[in-house]
Amino acid sequence: MKKITKVALSISLLSGILMSTLEQQSNANGENILTDITQHWAESTIKAAIQKGYVDGYEDSSFKPDANITRAEFVKMLSVATDKVADITGGVWYGKYVDGLTKLNIVRDKEFDSYTKPITRLEMAKVSLRAIRPDLQDVSYNDYSDKEYIFDAVSRGLIQGLDKGDLNLEGVTTRAQAVTIIERVLTAAKNGKLEVDYRAMQTAEVSLRNTNAFTMFGYKTIGFPFTLPLTDMLKATVNSVIIIDGDDVNSPYYDVLDGLVYGPTEIKTAKGQYAFVYNMDLEISPNLVNSIVLGDHFDMLKGFQAHTKNSLYGMTKNMAGTTINTNLTFMLEKERIDVMVKEDNLIAMLIVNGKSLDYFVKKTR
Repeated sequence: MKKITKVALSISLLSGILMSTLEQQSNANGENILTDITQHWAESTIKAAIQKGYVDGYEDSSFKPDANITRAEFVKMLSVATDKVADITGGVWYGKYVDGLTKLNIVRDKEFDSYTKPITRLEMAKVSLRAIRPDLQDVSYNDYSDKEYIFDAVSRGLIQGLDKGDLNLEGVTTRAQAVTIIERVLTAAKNGKLEVDYRAMQTAEVSLRNTNAFTMFGYKTIGFPFTLPLTDMLKATVNSVIIIDGDDVNSPYYDVLDGLVYGPTEIKTAKGQYAFVYNMDLEISPNLVNSIVLGDHFDMLKGFQAHTKNSLYGMTKNMAGTTINTNLTFMLEKERIDVMVKEDNLIAMLIVNGKSLDYFVKKTR
């Protein structure tokens, strides 16, 4: 009986050792679910990344998806994922990965003062965009601004926003976010289709161009601010034009619609409307004698459902010689706007001082 018991015990121990070994091997191959990614928003992406071999879990079977990732760690992931690892030995552990990407100018020489610091969302966007745009890898191509990088990356679907299109560019990046971005890089490199976060795209476009006209309707402005000499007594400088979907409560600019005082029209809600918000500086001549009514110079206020919020519609003699900043806002039913866009005559309907706004925007859709 003692011998049988010893044999049974030995078999049991051996079985346990084999099971443990198999479990460890399963973890090493990425086939076993890591202990801390179950039901995580990036679970499937993390599994895919591990299967591709450019990222690993930790020895304790964790992945730490919400831990910050350093510049060195992100560069290693991107270098391995895109098969751009330099054949060098010695030095810091991340040297061959940095060298592999700097030789192609995906990472600029001396772009980072330290590779051990957490990588920001802006830095990640710039490096990721260069990885899929060979023209940006040209060392002479140095005039692309941070704002252009971000708008380009967002409009391609490489970068998505957080709450209500917030880009949080100086925020740090987590391991889960990093593998998500690299998976998008790999998809884009194969000309795959990526989902675009249009709220984030609005945020990026407004930062770059002071308008979201392209994101909303496919119209690209030639630049803000621009000046409208309305009369000898009044000059208006338009700083920005923001378009707001009245049905999108998660729009990054929806709060502009809070507390509106509507004009004398039948429109009493933003629902079903597009709001066009013009921010401008009104420079009033010191020689002003007679009052000026803005509505006489902005035809849109006559034909559309207008509303005001801290807006100035008229100037009197006591304002002479001053410059006043104000928002000029009007609204129009979405159905009418959609028809105008479809028929390519939206711009002809946006009238300032008797002129179509097509002299400062161009149709690009």
